[in-house]
Amino acid sequence: MSDIKLFKLTNGEEIIARKQADTQTNMIVLEKPMCIRPVSNDNTSKMGIAIFPWLMAGKEDCVVNLSREHIIVETVPKETIEKNYLSRITGLTL
Repeated sequence: MSDIKLFKLTNGEEIIARKQADTQTNMIVLEKPMCIRPVSNDNTSKMGIAIFPWLMAGKEDCVVNLSREHIIVETVPKETIEKNYLSRITGLTL
């Protein structure tokens, strides 16, 4: 089972990250969190997604603690989203 998870937060943001082991606290540890946003393609008028660093000023290999009270949903991302995320954080084309 993959450790890549998709989170919907109480503020409406969707983030994807590598989830480290759960602890017994109210916090979860996320490695290399990225934000997922819808974007429109002006040429085709279709919607797509873009993956951006969640913390724009943070280091690329950052690890963050996120309070569970800010998470509405935790799930497994679609395979294509996971591949895009892994390509983005590793620099490898999958």
